[in-house]
Amino acid sequence: MKKMVLLFVLTASLLAGCDYSPAKLLAHLGSADAQLKLGKSYYSGEDVNQDYIEAAKWYLRAAEQGNAEAQIHLGYMYYEGVGVEQDDSNAAFWYREAAKNNNAEAQYGIGFMYEEGIGVGQDFDEALKWYLKAAEQNNVDAQFSVGLMYENGLAINQSYTEASKWYRKAAMQGSSQAQNNLGFLYEAGAGVERDYTEAIKWYRKAANQGNTEAKNNIGSMYFEGVALQRDYTKAKQWFKEAAEQGHTIAQSNLGSMYLEGQGGHQDYAKAIKWLTKAAESGHARSQSNLAFMYFECMGVHPDYNKSLKWFKKAAERGYASAQNGLGFMYDRGLGVKQDYVKALEWYQESANQNFALAQNNIGFMYLEGNGVRQSFTDAASWFAKAARQDNPIAQHNLGIMYAEGNGVPQSYLEAKEWFGLACDNGYQAGCESYKELGTD
Repeated sequence: MKKMVLLFVLTASLLAGCDYSPAKLLAHLGSADAQLKLGKSYYSGEDVNQDYIEAAKWYLRAAEQGNAEAQIHLGYMYYEGVGVEQDDSNAAFWYREAAKNNNAEAQYGIGFMYEEGIGVGQDFDEALKWYLKAAEQNNVDAQFSVGLMYENGLAINQSYTEASKWYRKAAMQGSSQAQNNLGFLYEAGAGVERDYTEAIKWYRKAANQGNTEAKNNIGSMYFEGVALQRDYTKAKQWFKEAAEQGHTIAQSNLGSMYLEGQGGHQDYAKAIKWLTKAAESGHARSQSNLAFMYFECMGVHPDYNKSLKWFKKAAERGYASAQNGLGFMYDRGLGVKQDYVKALEWYQESANQNFALAQNNIGFMYLEGNGVRQSFTDAASWFAKAARQDNPIAQHNLGIMYAEGNGVPQSYLEAKEWFGLACDNGYQAGCESYKELGTD
């Protein structure tokens, strides 16, 4: 009886001396559920003044008692640096503790940290292990992540069939990323039988949720005329929706359509606008196209400095056309001091990717002896590489080499054949040389 009276007196004293609600009292008395609830109140500012430090304190008390929900809240606060000093290691620790308690959200969280190497050493095997645990509890983000790991062959043998299975589970739960990726597998016929109708169905489901990748994919199907009747107007509409939401490839696609006048009037100003947005996001093709527009004065004043800048950015990202363009600017000394050595270096980088125009340009450097020892044999060899890819300029150049017997045995028959191919490919000089040779 004395103990009961003492407890009552102590409780009464606490209530009299402090403004404690019953929930606060239970929290102070060690109830993990009450501590969790109090932490939530401080975090949200519900019934108390919002205080992230107090929230973290109460989450910690509950977490130390093994409360999984408190553990994951605390992990998140460490991850974001809210109410505590940002600490990825502590975030990973508490996510893992919650994950051990079979909390699916925490299992996904620690899986993500292992995949990205945040707060722990990067470990795809561990990532997959935790993703699977969460996915089996129907966690939609984990299901999508398992699908992605199967698609990319991370920590497991690549399997589009398994990827499609997990994407479908997540897609059925409304994941727009999974819906888009499942659509792509149907379009490609990877892991499932190719079915454009299914592809479009899943793309549209994702697009209706605002997924920009899906919008760009639908635009591409209209643009290419795959499963849908080719319609540049509709393609442009879908690209525009995605572009306005910041999708880089859609911005590039939209800019290119304005540049080419597809789906409407040619509009260089809008082409520049959208290509610049994509280029500033590091999209190499857009950087190269933008450089070309500045080089050719398409809707802008000629600006070799800007052209050089964008060619260089794209070239450094390995874009073959830009490498050739940058080589040409060094070759001709446009916007930069003429430098045949650098020109040849960039032409070679581009030619290594089998870019025909760069192969032709290297051939011309050997023909003229610019930056290299003059060699008609090497010149003819490079012209031939480009010519076999149907490059009409190289076909014409190779025809000249055969006509004059430079670097190859003289052969008017071979020359005429190459001139004819150049002409067929729309190169007027090839047509003229063909007629000229025919009169000899």
